[in-house]
Amino acid sequence: MIRKRSATPYVANLSSSGFWIGMAVGRLVLGFGTDRVGVRHATVLYFLCALVLQVLFATLTAPIVSVILMTLLGFVMGPMFPSGIVVLTRLLPAKLHIAAVSFVASLGQVGGASLPFAIGAVVHSLGIDVFRYAILLQSTVALAIWIAFAKLRTVTYSPRVAVSEEA
Repeated sequence: MIRKRSATPYVANLSSSGFWIGMAVGRLVLGFGTDRVGVRHATVLYFLCALVLQVLFATLTAPIVSVILMTLLGFVMGPMFPSGIVVLTRLLPAKLHIAAVSFVASLGQVGGASLPFAIGAVVHSLGIDVFRYAILLQSTVALAIWIAFAKLRTVTYSPRVAVSEEA
């Protein structure tokens, strides 16, 4: 933001804060709409909105516009992780929920720590201009993975009723 968009340090910090504020508000607000539309369809819609916002971010370089776009991006990305957890629990039997959610949350934390480092290494070697396109590519891959998993059928398990014989 400072080097390529001529933003002041304050405005650059606003873009980061705006993203996380948007994420929190998006989780609170969009959760209601997600339930009405359906988790799988709503998340595809959120991904598509995120991709549009990322393309706009890549093309529009005004600092204030960048802050607004980052806030909106956080807003539409807010419900994505909770939606993933909901779909995961629908795909797996109840006895695997805790282990699976723990694994996915841990994997998310590892990704949250390692992917920015990896993207930073690529950006450092190729130049900062590549960053916005690397994030766009990463989001496109995430959308493709979501669509692949959205085609899986929800598993419903009925508890077995134990029949006891009385003497």
